[in-house]
Amino acid sequence: MRHSAAGIPTALASAISTARGTRGPARAAAALPPNPAVDRPTGRELQRVTHPWVRKAGNPPVSNPGGGAAARAANPHHIPLAPPLPAQEFRWTSVQYEVGDWESGLGMVANLIDTIARYTVLPVAPRGSIVPLGSRQIFEHPFLWFTGHFPLAFTETERENLRKYVDRGGFIVVDDHNHDIDGEFHKTALEEFARIFGPDALQEIPNDHELYTKFFEFDRGPPATTHELNGWGDNLLHRHLFGIYRDERIGLLYSNKDYTSEWSFRPDTKRFIGVDPTRFGVNLVVYALTS
Repeated sequence: MRHSAAGIPTALASAISTARGTRGPARAAAALPPNPAVDRPTGRELQRVTHPWVRKAGNPPVSNPGGGAAARAANPHHIPLAPPLPAQEFRWTSVQYEVGDWESGLGMVANLIDTIARYTVLPVAPRGSIVPLGSRQIFEHPFLWFTGHFPLAFTETERENLRKYVDRGGFIVVDDHNHDIDGEFHKTALEEFARIFGPDALQEIPNDHELYTKFFEFDRGPPATTHELNGWGDNLLHRHLFGIYRDERIGLLYSNKDYTSEWSFRPDTKRFIGVDPTRFGVNLVVYALTS
């Protein structure tokens, strides 16, 4: 794989060089009016991406993709998820798990792929991936989306993989498809997190966290969804997201906002919407790749 002098894959470096004012492919951007938030110099953040599947996390990239004993001892939480792959594209990745309706969020995937192509200069695969939580495949992806309605009951392999994934610098979003703090998904998810990471690991994320300014500006914290107050679920406006941190970086993000429902519409519908609700998905991806 060819790299620029800054260690960025050549194809990605070329795309970054045109980042200022770029919204992605013209075919996608033409449908929306100009948005001042998009015209910021996005390359400043994206230049920190050394490769879509290798975590940098503020430290110099490890020269040996496998990490090595010395690298692992010096930076136990900043080792690559997996050796660099030949692909140059970011791929939206959904998590499959043994117990539950993991497939309930697949309706939003095409929409989020369109959103990333529309607003950013990141090369993005035209189709998403599905990876089992119990497989080694999860370590090939820096960003994972996890959702469902039903009670969770992880296998021991799934628990171990999730712990390792977060420890190694991955970023996984767990979104409560019920938006219900009294629901079984929420209760069992918190039980699993406590079992894997400890009872106090999940913390409230302040609404001035960098996550909310990574690309688009959300000055009140997590954007609300129309589903939160639709009379179903707990009918509450959830004002905070929650996270499990590794070295001050969020490795697992937990949401009761039900972004999965909010973002499950056809990409072409964006042209009829004043403010695109999927924009926060860009912040999540950029945070995963640059923090």
